[in-house]
Order: sequence, then C-alpha cells, then structure tokens
Amino acid sequence: WYQIQSRTGGIPESALGVIAAYPGVGKTALLSSALMAIAKGGKPVGLCSLEMSSAQLICTLIGRESGLGVRRVREGGKTSEQHRRIAEVGSRIANLPLYLSCGSMSVDEVVGLARAWRRKHGIRLVGVDYLQLLRRDVHEESRRIGIDGMVQRLKTLAQSGITVMVTSQLARQGQVKRPLHELLKESGSIFEAADMVLTLDRPKFRKDEPCGECGGSEQRGPYCHTCGGTGRVS
Repeated sequence: WYQIQSRTGGIPESALGVIAAYPGVGKTALLSSALMAIAKGGKPVGLCSLEMSSAQLICTLIGRESGLGVRRVREGGKTSEQHRRIAEVGSRIANLPLYLSCGSMSVDEVVGLARAWRRKHGIRLVGVDYLQLLRRDVHEESRRIGIDGMVQRLKTLAQSGITVMVTSQLARQGQVKRPLHELLKESGSIFEAADMVLTLDRPKFRKDEPCGECGGSEQRGPYCHTCGGTGRVS
C-alpha cells in the first residue's frame, strides 16, 4: 500500500477511488490493508464489508496482521504462543480507530452510516467492499441503471467531504486477459465518476500469459509450470 501511495501521490481528499480486479486477485486485501495502515496512523476510517460477516472480517484482519493466516486464527491457534499472538493482535486492532459494518446494505444505508461515523468519530475516509453487492432497488429498470445510481450517490458522498474507496469486479469476457479499465463491470458511470482507478493484476492467474515471476510461457491456470509461481527455475 505504501508503494502505491508513493507512485500515485496518495488518495485525493473528497474523492471517489475504485480498486478493480478479477475475483480472487486481492481487491479486499488491498482495501483493508490500506484502511488498517491509515488507522494505525491515528486517523479514523470506516469499512463496509458486504461480502464477509463480522467474524470472517475480524479473522481476516487478525490473520494478516499476525502472519498466522485466516485458517490458523479461525482454529484459535495450535500453540500457546499462537494463542497469545492472536489475542495480542486482536486487542490491538480493537483499539484502532477502525469502524466496521458487515452484511447486506443499500447505497443509502452506506451513505447514512458514513455520515453518522463522521459525526461521532470524525472519519474522513470510508471503504466499500464491493460495489456490485450493494442492495439494489427491486423497481429499477436495469442492473446498469442501478449501478449508475449507486456510483452517483457515492460520488456525492465523496464531494461532501468523505473520501470513498470502493472495490469493483472486472467483467470476464471469454478468456481472462490483462485487466483494462473498460472491463469494469457496468463500467459506464464508474470510470467517468471515479477520481482514481486502480486495476490489480496477477499474471499467474491468467491463462496463456507469460509468468509474472519468471517470464516462463507455460502458464496454465493459477500456477506457472516452469517455476510454480516462486520465480525460481530449477
């Protein structure tokens, strides 16, 4: 996250930023890591997770911060040292100015919650994970029109003084290729309204592409047949 900040100049204030990628590439990890880094600096931030439950999100944050991984945290640790580490990291996260809300929400509920967090806790940045999971109006004419309306509501929230970082999926069109802005799902209003768009890429997750670790051409699925994703060629 710090490398991205140094290359982009940081997240603009009162802006709408989009983190876009194919499923499983790391949108949620980047967003939550960014918010954790900002909260560690003493600045209050909020995160609306529409994909995870509270327990799943907390396990994910502790697993990443402790270095033990989500599975080990979910199991409660295998040793007394791991138990101690999980408790210590969990307590540290609980004391951060990081405010969480999980579960199904509409864009209006997200906007209302962000404004309530600003009044009570002074937050100036909120993350939304992810755009396509926001609950839509059952009476909307089409999915695309619904997404357009959500993006405009989030843009209005940003312009009111709360920076918004939202994750969004890229559309899979046949063979998965290098991520481009035009592949943003329902991309019309997203690309136009966003002040910053970050597209994440992991070449080893794309078929028939040179391996991003070793440059090998035998990429088939998640792992390169040349280096196994390690970058080391035997």
